[in-house]
Amino acid sequence: MLFRDGDAIVVRWLPDESDVTHPFLRFVGRGEARLAADEVVHGLTDFVLRVLERVEELDAPEVEALSRDWTAITTIMPDERELCVCSARLGLDPYDPDELTEPREELLKTSMSSLEGELKGDRGAPVVVACQHGDVKPERFRLARSLFFRHFATARERRLVTPAHTWDQRASRAFAAEFLAPAGALAKQVAGPVSFSDVDELGDEYRVSSLVIEHQIDNHQLGYVTDA
Repeated sequence: MLFRDGDAIVVRWLPDESDVTHPFLRFVGRGEARLAADEVVHGLTDFVLRVLERVEELDAPEVEALSRDWTAITTIMPDERELCVCSARLGLDPYDPDELTEPREELLKTSMSSLEGELKGDRGAPVVVACQHGDVKPERFRLARSLFFRHFATARERRLVTPAHTWDQRASRAFAAEFLAPAGALAKQVAGPVSFSDVDELGDEYRVSSLVIEHQIDNHQLGYVTDA
């Protein structure tokens, strides 16, 4: 898969399931690479042009669809480009009417106009998450994530805290978990099997959700959560 992460394009590949068969190939490894966006765009453009050149004599609906989509992409207007970029950040194909439906398009246009330029790159969802009243645990977690963006993120300008899976957003969640419920401290309280009630108690002690405690236990291999 390919996705945009700040000024880079991230390429991530995963192995096929063991029961998946393919007549030509099978992916067996996993990995991730960060590439310069301009280089990726240039490479993909060159690839599409070479494919279109090789199949231009073919009379097939797939070739016509590719040619039509490529023409639309290369002749796009600035306002349409912004809509395409935002929809792609949400994992939506802007050229598929079943994915970028009219209500979604209208919602994107409305939310885009309300965001400043430097914040548009953080749109993991079409709604900006605001502070909640009541339970202090999620609020503390969001504040800890904000601390990461303020001091440690790759880009230091103002940012949104979203559920997106870009590097900075994932790193902010890991930072918040370690900041609020350090693995070193949990290791002194956790050994082997841990019940869900124990996880809840630890969450109350550290003032974080039980899910944060579970992730810390699992990610740092401190033990395992069990029903017993």
